[in-house]
Amino acid sequence: MQLLLVILWTRPDVTRTQLSIAVNVLTLVGSILFILLSYAEHLYTTTPSLMLNVFMFFTLLFDVARARTLWLRDANGTGQIIAWGFTATVALKFVILLLEVTEKRFMLKAEYKSYPPEATAGIFNRSFFVWLNALFWDGFSKLLFVEDLYELDKHLLSERIHQRMNDAWEKGTL
Repeated sequence: MQLLLVILWTRPDVTRTQLSIAVNVLTLVGSILFILLSYAEHLYTTTPSLMLNVFMFFTLLFDVARARTLWLRDANGTGQIIAWGFTATVALKFVILLLEVTEKRFMLKAEYKSYPPEATAGIFNRSFFVWLNALFWDGFSKLLFVEDLYELDKHLLSERIHQRMNDAWEKGTL
């Protein structure tokens, strides 16, 4: 889609600024880099990418404003085709954002599938505590017991913290 927009912006009958073509070429390069980074993040991390999710969210907000401007500025010929193409790009970006935000629990290797929901939650999931919804639903439908709670992150276990505190105490007394 981005390549199509670059081609449309280079047409001689399009009203554009001095930076219109450069912005679209940089957007095309950014899209290619986004694909590569998204692939690497899906291979090597257990959580959705913070950087990609925040980037997609804010650029989507700005792209909605750009799409509105494109629809208002030129209502004929190539300008309308660019507006349609850019609107399709915005819709595709929204779908990609939804795919990037989703947890990857079903794609994780066996050794990582036992991670607690908080450890595999993305930025929006953590911000709005969506990862707790299943626990709230269980608590609403039955009595909760300690076994029903999620496994604690290994860095928060009391044995580990106790050992770190003892090590620090030993360093301080020597």
